[in-house]
This record gives sequence, structure tokens and C-alpha cells, in this order.
Amino acid sequence: MIIFFIRLALGAVIAMPFYLILRRLYLWRTKAHNSILREILLCAFVLFMSGLVLLVLWPENLAGQTQGVFWQAAERLRTGTKINLIPLRSIRSYFTGRIGRPFVINIIANILMFSPMGMCLPLFWQRFQKWQPMLVTGILFPAGIETAQLFVGRAVDIDDVILNAAGVMLGYAAYRSLAYFKAKYSNTSRGISDSDS
Repeated sequence: MIIFFIRLALGAVIAMPFYLILRRLYLWRTKAHNSILREILLCAFVLFMSGLVLLVLWPENLAGQTQGVFWQAAERLRTGTKINLIPLRSIRSYFTGRIGRPFVINIIANILMFSPMGMCLPLFWQRFQKWQPMLVTGILFPAGIETAQLFVGRAVDIDDVILNAAGVMLGYAAYRSLAYFKAKYSNTSRGISDSDS
């Protein structure tokens, strides 16, 4: 499990200088003035997503293979090696027998590691504050990752897309809940102030 956190941190470290330079250029060019808190949270989100991409696209079992990645991908598609396109087949297998480390890694982790995406996208970009674009993004982004995994020797599983999308929507539900309670609290506070004046 520790290796996952190491790869996640490695991706964040690699991405950090590029992000800081590009973000600085963007702010200078647009003359935007954002709060320090917003910039810190946005930086943390971008670095987390960079680490996540490196984590899930880390090559596996490619040592000693002489064929090109495209030939290997085509061969895997032909033979179905490490490919599952039947929804819920892998998920059901983890619910049989004792719930242990494989369940935690393949079910819980697949959901939780995409939850920040569902919470942060609508927080930073207004276009994602409706559930429809979040659902589309929550499906297409993991699907793109699974497709890329075909070329790096990793397992390709439709159930990962389902679990990742569920994680995105779980994060989005958390964002909507927080936004609702914030609006409700703000309205309540405004009402108290109005009645006191």
C-alpha cells in the first residue's frame, strides 16, 4: 500500500514546478486576483490529480518485452488478456468470501481516490456545478485512463470506470451538501441581522 502513496507523491512533485510556472504566467497574463486560500486549494487539487494520473498509469510487466506498445495493446484486445468489459463482474467477485485487502484496494480505494475530483471541479469552475457535466466527466475521465492502461500493461476493467465515476459523484454530492448548508446558514444569519436592525 505504501508504494501507492509514493507514486502519488512522486507525480505531485514532478508536476509542481510546471504547475507553479504555468499558473504564475496565467495569473500575470489575465491580471486575475484570487485569494491565497483558493490558490492553495487549487494547487493541492492539481498536484493530487497529477499524482493520481501517474499512479494509475504506472507501467506494469513491460520489462523484457520487445514488441511495441501498440502491438501489445492490439494483442491484448485480440486475446482479452487482463481485460474485463462485463459490468459488475469484478465488483461481484470482491464481495464473495472474506472482505480484506483486495476489497479495500479495488473497491474502496477506486471510489475514494476520485472523490476529490467530484468535490473540487465544481468548487473551482462554475460549469461543473450541475450534475450533468460532472457525470459526463466522471465517466469519460476514468474511461480515458482505462484506455491508456491498455498500453502500459495494466488491467483494463469496466468496473474501475463504474467505481471511479461513483467516486466522482460521491465527491459531487459532498460538494452540493456543503453548498446547501452554507447557503442555508448564510440565509439564516442574514435573517437574524435583518431582524436585529
